[in-house]
Amino acid sequence: MIAVERRVVSVLAVVLPFVGGCGLLPESPVCLAIISPAITLDIRDSVTNAALSNAVAIARDGAYTDTAQISQMPRPDTVYDVALGRSGAYAVVVSHTGYRQWQRDAVRVRRGDCGPETVRLDVRMQPSTP
Repeated sequence: MIAVERRVVSVLAVVLPFVGGCGLLPESPVCLAIISPAITLDIRDSVTNAALSNAVAIARDGAYTDTAQISQMPRPDTVYDVALGRSGAYAVVVSHTGYRQWQRDAVRVRRGDCGPETVRLDVRMQPSTP
């Protein structure tokens, strides 16, 4: 009987680290096969609040650099996602023709149970003066 109990404990010790976080244990979250962005950017004109398309947004965390992409989720086409599946501390720079560059340093993205806890940034671009 003791040998059987030891085997069960051994199997559990090997299997449980892989099961946790998969929704198979009551306390575990259910993680879907979706890669979440670290940062979501809603980029708009600061005066008119009009959504701005064709912006360039770059996020850096140490040596890692990523350029934002238009979100693939069913949202307005001016919502940008950056750093898919990656937590960290980012410096974010947004550029758009006719506007002053926008920058935010030390954007902290925490690691959640199923990926990064997405940080939403409302970017309000200031028109550049001629």
